[in-house]
Amino acid sequence: LQGCLLRRLKVEVEKGLPPKTETKLFLPLSKMQASWYRRILLRDLTALSVDGGSKGSTHAQNIVMQLRKVCNHPYLFEGAEPGPPYVEGEHMILNSGKMVVLDKLLRK
Repeated sequence: LQGCLLRRLKVEVEKGLPPKTETKLFLPLSKMQASWYRRILLRDLTALSVDGGSKGSTHAQNIVMQLRKVCNHPYLFEGAEPGPPYVEGEHMILNSGKMVVLDKLLRK
């Protein structure tokens, strides 16, 4: 098996790659994101669960994770997206600050 294996190190593979650069953009939350963010900070358990609070206590135990979900997209929560029927459209972009910027960048 030794004769069949090819063993390489990262530094030997490609020496011409430029170093990785990282740019951080701090974007504002959309109106819907800000609303959900406030609800979670105020621990509004009925907003986190569809059935009125029975699942809310388990969802609200990790508040930081819930806030991260809001920052990604508010439609990650049950009941946030308008519907049924669930339709794709401009509302998916406009309700997330990140998606608005990505949409502007990708149109160029």
